[in-house]
Amino acid sequence: MELSSSKKSKKFIATAVFASFCFLATLTGGFAEAAPVKTVASSAKHIKTSYKKSKKLKKKRKRYRRRRSLAKRRISISRGAQRTVSVEPIIRQVGAEYWPDPAQLDALVWICAHEATVPGTISKNGKWKGLFQLANPPHWMVLGDAASETKAGCEYIKRRYGTPLAAKAFHQRRGWY
Repeated sequence: MELSSSKKSKKFIATAVFASFCFLATLTGGFAEAAPVKTVASSAKHIKTSYKKSKKLKKKRKRYRRRRSLAKRRISISRGAQRTVSVEPIIRQVGAEYWPDPAQLDALVWICAHEATVPGTISKNGKWKGLFQLANPPHWMVLGDAASETKAGCEYIKRRYGTPLAAKAFHQRRGWY
């Protein structure tokens, strides 16, 4: 008969308690002077409940640590008033320094529109930043400045994909770039 893992662990705990009981009994001179078998069962029950308590406590600590680490990673940025000006002309102007072809610039604007539309955008988990949602933006990139974020995005696209059209094709296949 195959036992489940929880039954195996319960059986192991009960066996370990009984073995320690037998060891103490032999040290004291026999079973007559040792505690009755009922005590062994109650101590096994105590071990079982204390194990459950420690497991709950570990889960609680883990949840607390996770919440605390997320709170540490939150970044607050003052974005001022909501922008009513479109960032598309800025993206096209900065992108033209890298790729003068209008098709490439259209692809660059498409990528930006599918990632973020407001400069300085940070994802909920705090990992992705800027118009192009970069994981590790360069140190010189200024969050909230559309030109700086576009330049960082162009550098990333040039380094990883070569052109915005290749990045757009990848994005359409995978859903991310």
